[in-house]
Amino acid sequence: MNVKHTQKSLPLLTGVPFARVVNSPLVAALVLAPLFMVFSLGGAEAFGLSRATLASGEWFTLFTFMFAHENGMHLLFNFAALALAGVIGMETKLSGPKLALIFLATGFAIVPVVFLIPTPYVFMGASAGIYGILGAEAVELKRYGLSPVEFFFLFAIAAIADLLSTSPTAVLQVGLHLAGLSLGSAIVLIQKFASGRRSNCRL
Repeated sequence: MNVKHTQKSLPLLTGVPFARVVNSPLVAALVLAPLFMVFSLGGAEAFGLSRATLASGEWFTLFTFMFAHENGMHLLFNFAALALAGVIGMETKLSGPKLALIFLATGFAIVPVVFLIPTPYVFMGASAGIYGILGAEAVELKRYGLSPVEFFFLFAIAAIADLLSTSPTAVLQVGLHLAGLSLGSAIVLIQKFASGRRSNCRL
């Protein structure tokens, strides 16, 4: 007797397999979004990252800084950017877990800046992680016949636009955003290279 296996679908997403919904980059983006809200309520003083917070033993800020936001406009802008990254991720077949991992990896990657650059500034915000996702997605667009380089530079222009602000940290912000964009692209390129090497080693 043959038993046919059927995938369950969410009630409000008829016809969409449950596994596909869970694996969706847009869902991953929506899961990350509430963390923005939670850690932004306390503001920079509570969850931002700086030499002072680390010196006082507040090591949890190594994680929370990438979800904390300075004000409502900062939070709203990153909400919109994360949603855009989630939508592009669906088009490029970027999985939800991979989106979340790239976000965290690029966020953590800027931590050394706090140690290497003598600055009194408090670091906060999800921009580096979001740019990391966009960098990864720029590489994935190649499968659709689109130029990853063109999209990379398009996202880079968006990052450089921060120089138009009067913030004293504008140059540092642009540097971190471009670093996140580059790292996100590098993560996907390295993964593709490693996958190709493994395929060539198979007999």
